[in-house]
Amino acid sequence: MQKQKYTVSTSVTVVAETPQAAAQQASELFSKSPPERFDVMDESGSTFHVANDHPQRSIDTIESEVVQYPEFMENDAPPGAGG
Repeated sequence: MQKQKYTVSTSVTVVAETPQAAAQQASELFSKSPPERFDVMDESGSTFHVANDHPQRSIDTIESEVVQYPEFMENDAPPGAGG
């Protein structure tokens, strides 16, 4: 796959007296808590919204709460059956 240039941006709202102070506050916010979403634009101008997964976050799943009818977890029909 050929590499291409991408423009990546995200936004944060801060209250400051000058643009320089706003940039400094935004930089501090990003260093403490990385952005969760990015807008990525490729060379053709197509924009993609990308979510940033944080490895320190965990998603807890309790399987007994996810499946409403556990008896249907396993398929007992032959391959190709169904409609």
